[in-house]
Amino acid sequence: MNGSINLVLYQISIWAIPAIIAITFHEASHGYVAYLLGDVRALRHPRLGMMLVAAAGPGMNLLLATIAALGFHVVGYVPAPGAQWLAANLMNALVLNVILAIFNLLPIPPLDGGRILVSVLPGSLARLVSRAEPYGLLILIGLIVVLPLLGARLGINLDLISRLIMTSTNAVLGIILWLTGNI
Repeated sequence: MNGSINLVLYQISIWAIPAIIAITFHEASHGYVAYLLGDVRALRHPRLGMMLVAAAGPGMNLLLATIAALGFHVVGYVPAPGAQWLAANLMNALVLNVILAIFNLLPIPPLDGGRILVSVLPGSLARLVSRAEPYGLLILIGLIVVLPLLGARLGINLDLISRLIMTSTNAVLGIILWLTGNI
């Protein structure tokens, strides 16, 4: 019984710590960049400001993923029980941050990628895409849940978003691990 409780606590610690840090820093970076760009009431340059504020979250996640990858270089200097825990935290931080960045860069409002898309599109197209924002969650559910279920019924793989996220995540992980000297 005590061993299973310890295992549960271990699993919670190696997932909760990276997740809390990833989400908190992601959101805080949006606020910080908005503050830097003068968002006491409104951004000084709304389109550029919106793009930079939206990009700050995924950018922070990629920075955190890179820091986690760099952290692998110190694992060997930590005593064995702590090294295993640290390595698990770093691995989860690396993967979670890359997935969070990639997912948030999907060009669907209200995700960060949707806001970036709206900020770079010409006015009429930007307004058209921004009108989809109230339906963004439904669009995501449709793309992530309904479309794959429909595809499974039809015998075709329509799980396009998961494949896109997985392929992109693997590519970004490879680049980060290469840049940080881990492969």
